[in-house]
Amino acid sequence: MTTQQRDQILTMKARGYGYKKIAKELDISENTIKSVLRRKSDEPHCKNCGAVLYNTSGHRQKIFCSGKCRYAYWRKNASSKGTVKSVCLNCGAEFSDYSYRHRKYCSHSCYISNRYKGENEHEAE
Repeated sequence: MTTQQRDQILTMKARGYGYKKIAKELDISENTIKSVLRRKSDEPHCKNCGAVLYNTSGHRQKIFCSGKCRYAYWRKNASSKGTVKSVCLNCGAEFSDYSYRHRKYCSHSCYISNRYKGENEHEAE
């Protein structure tokens, strides 16, 4: 695809033409038109709302325009695949494990309590 064709696609879309009409006029596949328009600008866009992001050179590239958008995106796209229901080995409470390491205890205090339970008994003797 030539740069002239890309410019024509962008111009036609800016004038309000649809994918089918652009594809028909330029005799190009509709999927090609969609791909060109999806990648039309080198400017990054917010993953949640699509707003243009302005990055500072020398800094990490932004993915979201704000903390609100980041939070909304992760809440909307959270999958239950990563969560595992587990039972604490110390207190027996059920908890959700979001990590990849499949925790055995619901908290650090339960781990410490269970880990050093046997050693405290030996010290008392």
